[in-house]
Amino acid sequence: MLVRHAASRVPVVLFDFLAPTLIGYRNASTARRTKVFTRDELIPPAPSSSTDRTRLQEQIRTQLSLLGSSSSSTPSTPEVNLFHNTTSQLRSALTEGNFEKVWAHWSTLEEKQLLQFLSPAQLDAYSRAVAAFCPQSEEDQWEDGRREAVEHIGLVTACGGATTTLRHCMNLHIKRKEPEAVLRLYERYIELCNSGVDLKEPQGEEGWDADWQALAEPSFDEATSGTSGHDRSQLVLAAITAYAMRDSFKDALHLSLQFRLRLRPPSVTLFLKTLAYDEALQRKVSQYVRILDMARLVSRPASLSKQITNLVNDQATGLLERLYNNIVAGFSPPYPWLAATPKAVSPERPVLMPTVGWTSFILAFLKCRRFDLAEKLWNDAVAQGVKPGVEMWTALLDGYGAIRALDESLVTWNAMKAANIKPDCMAYRAFMSTLFDLRKFDLAMARFKEFEKLSHSNDADKSQVLPVYNTVLHGLLLSRREDEARDIYQRMRTKGPTPDVVSYNTFLRYCARKGDMKSFAQWLQAMTDVGLEGDVFTWSTVLSALFKAGRKDGPQLVTNIMRMQKIEPNVATYTSIIDHAVRQRDEPMLKAAFDLLRWMEQQQDADIKPNQVTYTSILSGMYREEWLNPSLREECRSYILESMQRRKMQPNRITYHILLKACLQNPGPEGLRQALAYYREMGERKIHKDYDTWYTILQGLVRRGEWDVAAEMVNEIKRTGFVLSGGLLNLRVMYHSLRIHRG
Repeated sequence: MLVRHAASRVPVVLFDFLAPTLIGYRNASTARRTKVFTRDELIPPAPSSSTDRTRLQEQIRTQLSLLGSSSSSTPSTPEVNLFHNTTSQLRSALTEGNFEKVWAHWSTLEEKQLLQFLSPAQLDAYSRAVAAFCPQSEEDQWEDGRREAVEHIGLVTACGGATTTLRHCMNLHIKRKEPEAVLRLYERYIELCNSGVDLKEPQGEEGWDADWQALAEPSFDEATSGTSGHDRSQLVLAAITAYAMRDSFKDALHLSLQFRLRLRPPSVTLFLKTLAYDEALQRKVSQYVRILDMARLVSRPASLSKQITNLVNDQATGLLERLYNNIVAGFSPPYPWLAATPKAVSPERPVLMPTVGWTSFILAFLKCRRFDLAEKLWNDAVAQGVKPGVEMWTALLDGYGAIRALDESLVTWNAMKAANIKPDCMAYRAFMSTLFDLRKFDLAMARFKEFEKLSHSNDADKSQVLPVYNTVLHGLLLSRREDEARDIYQRMRTKGPTPDVVSYNTFLRYCARKGDMKSFAQWLQAMTDVGLEGDVFTWSTVLSALFKAGRKDGPQLVTNIMRMQKIEPNVATYTSIIDHAVRQRDEPMLKAAFDLLRWMEQQQDADIKPNQVTYTSILSGMYREEWLNPSLREECRSYILESMQRRKMQPNRITYHILLKACLQNPGPEGLRQALAYYREMGERKIHKDYDTWYTILQGLVRRGEWDVAAEMVNEIKRTGFVLSGGLLNLRVMYHSLRIHRG
């Protein structure tokens, strides 16, 4: 049973394994039918004049000179002419539909080692054109000798990112129930890529700030780019389908873990449409992909932790529980893939459940006050042979601290020691942080004295000692025990650990809140004297302090201080400062951020002027929670929109995703009203709504319990013909179940 503590102001549940009498461990084919293009659309035209031909020769000569091997000399005119003439003849053969000539000219380019100089656009055009020579149905037969040649061209162009022909071939084999042929093509594709083409995974593929990265970069349409992860995903999905046809989940699992790009839901949906002729296979592949996606996520601990954090931040408790259940299902048949301990790892179970997975879920469940799920997790881990170590106990301490549960924190600390688990630096930090936050300063300092003895022993992880000292500095200043904090700082200077930028930021923030500008300047100078550079927290604190002191030149002073530290700020630096300031949910900080924004707008340096990310960060920060006076918020919003219009900045789809998510996180009615306004604005501006759009909207509405609006959105999704998949499908299922449950 769970023990309830009536002493807590908010009812909090304590796990039975923390009760004194229970201490101890328990044993226990293409995505869609290819569009019919004219040959002019598919194939770049030949130059129309001798002048154009001369210019093209020079371009080709330059390209060959730059890209050719270092051992070769500058290409001769005959070599340039050969490349030009052969590609021209190849275009003509494709236009005529004469495959024998196509193969002859392609072979010439390959034999003369000229294929490497084809541009991505040429590769894509040739791949789409050659795909037309594939049989269009499973009943049609290949013409004599054509299959091997078409597949060869498909493999080569696919390694350059143009996958249309290869996808046609693989999908045709799937329809003909030839899984071995599909896998043979995929294996040859991987061999070719590994021998000469590096498939690099895009940076920033995952993480909470993916939208911001997308907003800061040029737009990129996966569905139309010949070199996109979307196309590569289609090849992987075809191989997974082949393994599903052979009932070989283990092989599909290993293939999926080797593929570095995520199988994104839109790509999966598109591929599954090609299997509509075989519903049983379609369901099986869909099931495989869902399980493989879980395995891939768990195999990347940082990504798993980030996704759990995102769900907690969105208060998506239902999705959090579903994620956990989907993961632990990997311990059991019919498709086991997950190992709980290093000894349990095997070819059948190649993915180890990382410690950070257990700890992230514990912390998440406690933050959501799902004590039943946290206890279930603990029992699941023990049942799988996991012996909870200090990391899992620390997660309990962090979780109870996050919900300000003092009694439970005290019991957990004592239970951990009774279980012969020696607290490490992070356990002390978590426990002391809770004690300081709940004004139990004497208890906290008693634990700190105990910790200081540990920190000087050989057992302590020196890299984790400093965060504990910084927690104590913060706690002492929180209780206005400044003299004690200064004493500890001096001990850190002489005996270690050496104070870092976080240490100085703690004092800077304290002085800024007090309005003690003299001490503020002294701490800032002290940080500069020891050679430490400020971070975003430093500069937003400085900006806020100057604003509160009535200094109108705050942005310029911040810039001067940064340059004194040999930091050359740019728009990204200032945008980070503004974003940090707005996230503090404090009107004076917001006004200071606007001071900086106006100063940026007045600068002549293009590297300092605000961009779309700058404006979007302020808009989203103002709507993320109900903290700002409505009239002030509307005034700020009007200013930003007018500024964007003056600079001819139009919000794009990514901008709207960020704004929709922020507004729907606001629990007040204004958040919903503004989110719907942005949604309507997307329609008025004819901005295409994709998978991420619908997911952002429906997730926010389900979390808020806005059932009527969610119903309208589900109907709107159906009207557009958009096929639900992945997390979006889970959201719709959860929407229906919760609505029925709540009546």
